[in-house]
Amino acid sequence: MHTAPSPSSPIRAVLFDLDGTLRETQPTPRQVFRQVLEAWHIRLPDAAWRALWRWEHAFWAESPALQALEARYRTPEGRDIGFWYAYQALKLQRLGFGPAQAAAMAPQLVEVMSRHFEQAEDRLRPAAQWVLRALRAQGLRVGVLTNRRVPLPEDYLRALGLEGLLDDVWVAAELGVWKPHAEAFWYPLRQWGLEPHQVVYVGDNYFADVRGARQAGLHAVLIDPDDVFPEVPEPRVRCLDELLEVLAQWNGRGSV
Repeated sequence: MHTAPSPSSPIRAVLFDLDGTLRETQPTPRQVFRQVLEAWHIRLPDAAWRALWRWEHAFWAESPALQALEARYRTPEGRDIGFWYAYQALKLQRLGFGPAQAAAMAPQLVEVMSRHFEQAEDRLRPAAQWVLRALRAQGLRVGVLTNRRVPLPEDYLRALGLEGLLDDVWVAAELGVWKPHAEAFWYPLRQWGLEPHQVVYVGDNYFADVRGARQAGLHAVLIDPDDVFPEVPEPRVRCLDELLEVLAQWNGRGSV
């Protein structure tokens, strides 16, 4: 885990990403994608996988490629199936497949992955509830800022196990601005009456969550269980419970 210089003033609030940070699908999309390709006898060195996951981080950080696919395949109900065909084809191209071959493989890949996810478990990350309770017990405000393109379903947070554990929840679709844009981070801060240097953002996407938060003036912690970004200067944790140690050091309390 990396450490970073302590803030000049105490941390007063923690904002979390939702998908991939507080909640996860088990197995993860990354694991399923690799399992499917390896079942097709496509085996690659670890460096190739890491390069793909880094590209994936950048893609989901409001990249031009994402915006182009959204413009082409977005419907009032959400993303058309064509979006996922095109997205998986882009990933296959990153692994060295030609455009035509990648486009031909993508529909079957999406179909197989969809079958996997029919059996997948949607759950909170281990220790999520405990960490949120611990932060609130310390007097910190706790909230969620998610990049979801649609509002959260009614009772979603209750069903997930987050009811009563968050002070506020903000959805980018309702704000009309998405991470990594600074305004997405500043809106919750205005509602809380806090300055950026008083808030930490915790997320699993380096470009959207960590770099976006840092550019907006917040502190940031990266959830990086697969060690995709070993070289970044910001603190990285593999599990949510490690976050308490980072915050304790920043607030000058030593180990918790």
